[in-house]
Amino acid sequence: AHLNRRGQRPGQKFEARVHALFKPFDEKAQIFTFHPMQGAFTLLEVRSDPMTAEKEAATDAVRQVIFATKAGRWDVVAKYASPRLPVEKMKTPEWEAFYSKITSANVSSVELRSDHGILLLVRADVRGYTGTLPDFLVDPTTGLIVRAFFRSPENIFTHVPNPDGFTDPDIEAYTLKRFGLTSAP
Repeated sequence: AHLNRRGQRPGQKFEARVHALFKPFDEKAQIFTFHPMQGAFTLLEVRSDPMTAEKEAATDAVRQVIFATKAGRWDVVAKYASPRLPVEKMKTPEWEAFYSKITSANVSSVELRSDHGILLLVRADVRGYTGTLPDFLVDPTTGLIVRAFFRSPENIFTHVPNPDGFTDPDIEAYTLKRFGLTSAP
């Protein structure tokens, strides 16, 4: 749990951000609000964590990767990519032709997904000779992209060279490691 104290005066409420992993592989992120009362802490409220700062970081990471791929700046792509995201496979002529046509990239939506742990699904409106909406998955804990340039099943308007995009095979292992359940990657 991460404690986030609001205010400086004694007696004011504070929040604890809590992530919990449930079976079968369902991660939850919640905010618990406490108020000190008579030498103890009283739970006032439990709500879903909106992950506002994490969403902003994910938006920035995706925009950086889109423009870095267009510019062939693979060092920048690697900075925002998870350890085993297959960046080398992103360098094919077919994909380079796709990147070269990008003229702008605006994030059209960011939503929480529970897929091998909590991930942020970032949909980018990429403009070029035609508009496309590639999807990205970002690990909110690290801010790193774990899946890039793919098409979600509900994203029927995306036109990318390969709808499967690029995926880090260790997504689940990263979540398990965060909870101390494995020593993998």
